[in-house]
Amino acid sequence: MNKAILLATVGLFFSLGVVAQKLPSIQKESIRTPQGIKIDGKSIEWKNNFQAYNGNTNIFYTLSNDDTNLYLVVQSRNAGINSKILIGGLTLTINTSGDKKDKNGVSVMFPFLNEKAKRTAIGRAMAGLKSWERETNPEVKKRQMDSVSYAMNRTQIDKLKEIRVIGIKEIQDTVISIYNEQDILARALFEDQNTYTYELALPLKYLNLSAKSAKTFVYNITLNGVLSGFGDRGPGIIAAGSEGGRPAIVGPGGMDVRVLALPTDFWGKYTLAK
Repeated sequence: MNKAILLATVGLFFSLGVVAQKLPSIQKESIRTPQGIKIDGKSIEWKNNFQAYNGNTNIFYTLSNDDTNLYLVVQSRNAGINSKILIGGLTLTINTSGDKKDKNGVSVMFPFLNEKAKRTAIGRAMAGLKSWERETNPEVKKRQMDSVSYAMNRTQIDKLKEIRVIGIKEIQDTVISIYNEQDILARALFEDQNTYTYELALPLKYLNLSAKSAKTFVYNITLNGVLSGFGDRGPGIIAAGSEGGRPAIVGPGGMDVRVLALPTDFWGKYTLAK
């Protein structure tokens, strides 16, 4: 790598770190969605300006609304978190009662992979991890894993065709196509090798909410984890950590595999912007 490219790369990561440090971990303000919004997995309407950076989940995000929909845009800039969202999915849960313990909330998960698709994706990830483990140079290891993760994710992203919906009485099927007639929109896209953008639009009518009233509700964002739906240990994957004297396994993006395998989440409050 020549000196100019190296300095540019270091500068980019430094600037991203500064941006993350300046943002709150939970969004504080209610905002109206930019006009002309398209749910296409591109952050152009948002101009890469996000309302929060949550360190527990390692994502930038913004929640917003117009008169019709509630919108969520999420961006990950880490290869490991990209894989975690692509394989395990991201779930947005809305509790209009304002109670975090309310079991009658509305949850929308995207992407949703069935068990067969998830096993295939995990198998590809594990194959990449085995190849990566043979490399001894730390810098090469990082580039190699990021490259393997990106290649796997690029293959996977074209298969993200389903959304799981729970708690909406008007929708009886819990799994719907991204081309549904219920106007629930979700798309994701790689804008570059390590920048993954996720967009979701959920009609306010399914939440019994109206933008005419400044209703406050609680929301939860969960990165379900690669092993979501497979129990504690998953299909043949050894849990990371010091159990049995084994050291932690470092995966894509330099993260402990436990962070990638298991759910991480956070709660926030949002008041509809008039």
